[in-house]
Amino acid sequence: MPNAKRVLYTIRADVLERFNSKVRPSQRSKTIERMMLEALQQREDEVVDAAMAIARDPESSEDHQTLSAWVDAQSAHTLADFES
Repeated sequence: MPNAKRVLYTIRADVLERFNSKVRPSQRSKTIERMMLEALQQREDEVVDAAMAIARDPESSEDHQTLSAWVDAQSAHTLADFES
């Protein structure tokens, strides 16, 4: 595993025992990594869904335009700093 890290998490003993009895030792790290990636994707999907709901809300269109203008201004400012 490139750039792998060893970590320490606290997991209930009964859950760990069940996991260890069901998942082969050679597959444990890969299984946990896959579950972490699934959890991250779920969280990211929730953020995207919330942003899309806000963008589609007609009552927030003025706020959306204000935010977009602010983001554009910040991007231009950051680009100017980067180029100098």
